[in-house]
Amino acid sequence: MSTNLKTAISFCFVVLSLLIQSYPAAAASNLTLLSTGEGGYSLQGAGVEGVAALDITIAYDTSTLANPTIVSGPMVTGSLSAVNTNVPGVVRMVIITTTPIIGSGTIANLTFSRTGAASGTILSLVINAANLQGTKLPVLSQIINASDAASANATQQDQPSTTTSTAASSQEPASTGTTTSGAASGPRLLIAGIAPSPGVPVTKNDPDGKTMEPTVEPDKKQELRTLGTDTMPPTVTTEKASADNTKKEPIYTEKSVLELFRDLRGERSMKAFLALFKRERMVGFRQEPAIVLSDGKGVANITFIALAPAGRVPDVKPRNATLVAINKDPDNTNTWTAIIRPDKGASSATLAVAQDRISMLFPITVAPRVNVDLDRSGNVNEADFNVFMKERGTTAKPKHDLNKDGRRDAIDDYIFTANYIVATSGKDRTR
Repeated sequence: MSTNLKTAISFCFVVLSLLIQSYPAAAASNLTLLSTGEGGYSLQGAGVEGVAALDITIAYDTSTLANPTIVSGPMVTGSLSAVNTNVPGVVRMVIITTTPIIGSGTIANLTFSRTGAASGTILSLVINAANLQGTKLPVLSQIINASDAASANATQQDQPSTTTSTAASSQEPASTGTTTSGAASGPRLLIAGIAPSPGVPVTKNDPDGKTMEPTVEPDKKQELRTLGTDTMPPTVTTEKASADNTKKEPIYTEKSVLELFRDLRGERSMKAFLALFKRERMVGFRQEPAIVLSDGKGVANITFIALAPAGRVPDVKPRNATLVAINKDPDNTNTWTAIIRPDKGASSATLAVAQDRISMLFPITVAPRVNVDLDRSGNVNEADFNVFMKERGTTAKPKHDLNKDGRRDAIDDYIFTANYIVATSGKDRTR
């Protein structure tokens, strides 16, 4: 092979390597909240790719805007949507769809009552997006208020007609700034209120389509109800879910923390283990407390959005757990809290919620209760974690085999870390 040919081949490999390294892993979807005038705003998506779940929080200036109503857009037709406008100054939306959103178009239209002479002002826009597997997706979001658009138009009119390139660029409306949402932290409150078909205000319709006035006091504080309060006895099937009776609809879910431990590659350390428990909450789902020890006494409050016929509760099926009670959230429409008691000794549990055209499978973070005071100091701290990581034993005689399966593996790492977090948080509710 000639020297020139070798040089050419080497150059091609270098160029190819650079192209692979610079190619983005996932393109960010662009969402813009654009003023349409007279208190109206339109949430527009552009370049949206593979988004199956959106969690949107909009903060607005109550001195200029009030009484928001939301109408779903054609881009999310047929989706399971949820809206909460009860808190003054905040609009919250959750959208979950069986068919991932692709392309560009209108996601929602918002209409406010103007409360003064000044044009209304949107203060912030926080968006979290995910696919059907619950994996977070990058989002670029921006706000264009009426004052921004007016400023952009004034700037355009001030430009000399001879400066064609400058005038063309000034036609882009100014915004209050572009931010990346999704992986970023932001308000993570569960949303309530199922949206009907496009063109109908979602804040004043019940599941049967009858017009009704909201019954929730705007200033009422939201709180989870626990055992011993106004609970409803389960009237739905509580048999364990299995692979045999799983429906064929698309499943909206995400990997459990235990699965993340099994999939972990690279360094296995205290820092890496603790990080696996610190991920963002799944869109449309919340577990409190975040970790439940399966000692036969601990319970988890699982809050989720779902549409159910009037007077009935959603069709829910726990696995490796028992449904103790299910309550309709008193402060938010179409939001439910299921009280779940994990089976004693369970390392995993799920709650399946069947909906029209989609099944939602929520992983519940549970772990058997074990003693993590390994140095017998009477206190659980980092020294105990160091002992656990250092003392692994042998294949024949593993040390700290917490689930008693004869192996020291990722399940034991998960169980120890879960118990360590509970013990050091000071929030162990069942001792």
